[in-house]
Amino acid sequence: MIMAVMVPRETVTEHRLDALEQKVDEGFARIDKKLDEAFARIDERFKDVDRRFGEVNERFGDVDRRFGEVNERLNESNERFNRLEDRMKGLEDNFYAMNRTLVTSAVVAVTALVGASVL
Repeated sequence: MIMAVMVPRETVTEHRLDALEQKVDEGFARIDKKLDEAFARIDERFKDVDRRFGEVNERFGDVDRRFGEVNERLNESNERFNRLEDRMKGLEDNFYAMNRTLVTSAVVAVTALVGASVL
């Protein structure tokens, strides 16, 4: 006599679904782990970029300071040129005054010579 033992279909399907659920859970766990590792690498790279931008900001601060020093020196030079210009104007005024005096003296001398030669 041969007897067949049959397992209810629901039990077989339950075992298959449990196995499938376990595989899906393991797959998602692997993906979550890979994503966590990838995001950790990205976070490290962003930290490196932030550090580099900090260095660039420091460099720009140094450049700003240097431009400030150059600006101060240019302002000092500008003040010196303004003082020189004022002195040159004073010399120019003196030159014109001396020129008028010289021309007047020449006219007086010529007049005196002409007047002396007439007499």
